[in-house]
Amino acid sequence: MPWHDGLAITVGRTVFDAGQGDPMAVTCPHCSTTTHLADERFELKYEVWEPFREVVRGWDEGDDIVIACPACTQPVEPTSWRWTDDYFVLAYLGFTFWNWPPLRPQFVDDLARHLADHRTVLLEGKL
Repeated sequence: MPWHDGLAITVGRTVFDAGQGDPMAVTCPHCSTTTHLADERFELKYEVWEPFREVVRGWDEGDDIVIACPACTQPVEPTSWRWTDDYFVLAYLGFTFWNWPPLRPQFVDDLARHLADHRTVLLEGKL
């Protein structure tokens, strides 16, 4: 992806991320339980993070790795996990606005409406 002013449109299976740090937590869409992936010093707890890392890696490599929620044991599809601060978004379409001012909420809402109200996530980050 080019690092310059403008708009980059990514089509196809992609892991989008906020660009800095590590994921802190992930929430199950079934039971709303949050699994904390880092300790109080913000260091990843690798034994907890590992299955989720495989979900993200699998998506990036073209595999749908379904794991069970540690709390409710329901299977969760890769795109259904909700990452704290939307750290990751696993999707088929993404727009990267390079060096744009913050997007207005109305713009994001209008874009979502034009996308037939598919789930729309605004990742804000920097490289």
